[in-house]
Amino acid sequence: MDSKEFASAADGALKGRLDNVGGGRTADIIGNHRFAAWMLSVAFLFVLSADTLLGIVLKSYLDAGLDTTVWDVLLLILGKSPEHLPLDSWEPMMTAFTWLHDNGQGNVYDAIFFTRHVKFQYPLTSLLVLEAMSAVGLLHLRIYAMINLLMVVATAGGMALLMRDLAERMGFDQTVRNGVSRLTLAALGAVATLCFFPIVKAFAVGQMQVWLNAAFVFATLFYVRDQRVLAGAMLGASTLIKPQMSLFLIWALLRREWGFAIGWAAVVVPGFGAASALYGFGPSLHYLDVLSFLGQHGESYYANQTLNGLLHRLL
Repeated sequence: MDSKEFASAADGALKGRLDNVGGGRTADIIGNHRFAAWMLSVAFLFVLSADTLLGIVLKSYLDAGLDTTVWDVLLLILGKSPEHLPLDSWEPMMTAFTWLHDNGQGNVYDAIFFTRHVKFQYPLTSLLVLEAMSAVGLLHLRIYAMINLLMVVATAGGMALLMRDLAERMGFDQTVRNGVSRLTLAALGAVATLCFFPIVKAFAVGQMQVWLNAAFVFATLFYVRDQRVLAGAMLGASTLIKPQMSLFLIWALLRREWGFAIGWAAVVVPGFGAASALYGFGPSLHYLDVLSFLGQHGESYYANQTLNGLLHRLL
């Protein structure tokens, strides 16, 4: 029995019990849904309280060398000190962006990554975001952090929708049609997102990874909804920032997911063309030197969740 048959049987059994037993059993089921909703609320409040306690109340008593917390970022966004915002990804990107605008179509990776040891380890297509922000006058530190915050909120919202859609796809039709259950599933997805360390950590240190997280969640959501072109476009946008995501194109071609491949190409090809026009075709290819260097080195930083960092811990 596959998962869908099991889910259908479970839903059918539940419906039969409700029909046979009557109101008492129905009240028990509704009570269980309410209990689950309350537990989710308590879990979310616990995470919020713990982060508030450690990030604000006890911060002055803790090790001053601790990393930036989510609360630190939020307070800096709302406060008057944007220059203190953590910019793990944005700062190297801004350095490269400024260098290219000052020096033209040169080897930015040799000047920034290898000579000045600034960790600009992204393709030049990633700078198209800064070009767009500069064009509309939004090239500001606080704007970076606010966009990252919006991406985290979007990721939580996307996971809420995805949880509901996955339950329906697996065959839990009765559960999805129940209003309380539907809201509980959505809340579970949102709360789980806000408790997921890679997402919270990426926001706390100012990584562009939060963009990739949001894009991947919505790519999965579109794929589940059979909107293959949009799913491919989401991962195509991710590829402009992290070329490793191009492995999904190989996956799509092997599975003959032509709509997915078209969506991917519709974003990546114009993006690479725009970057080559702005910064030069040759400098874009110099990114291969950075990839070669990264492939031979790793990081031992505890928050590094990449396979590269994990394997190099064993050396």
